Amino acid sequence: MPAGAKNSRYLGGLVDSRSVNHARNYYKNNMNPSAFVMGIGAIGPALGIGLIGYAACKGIARNPQAASSIQIMAIISIAFAEAIAIYALVVALILKFVG
Repeated sequence: MPAGAKNSRYLGGLVDSRSVNHARNYYKNNMNPSAFVMGIGAIGPALGIGLIGYAACKGIARNPQAASSIQIMAIISIAFAEAIAIYALVVALILKFVG
């Protein structure tokens, strides 16, 4: 039994409270939620931009005469999808510097 574990309430006395408090303080001080927010916030736009590009290529292959209008619509759609990633970046920066 570790030193100081007699009165410990963690895992039936197998873990002393000092190591639990050390782990809690480590994760409280070193975990960065902004990285998690940015990672999750970039998945949706990445998938959306990929699907937009796929659909644009498929549409241009089916109807080459409409390539210019399809390209314009794809660029506008990509800009809207990228805006979601920028919103996630703003939230990540708020978490990092304000929270």
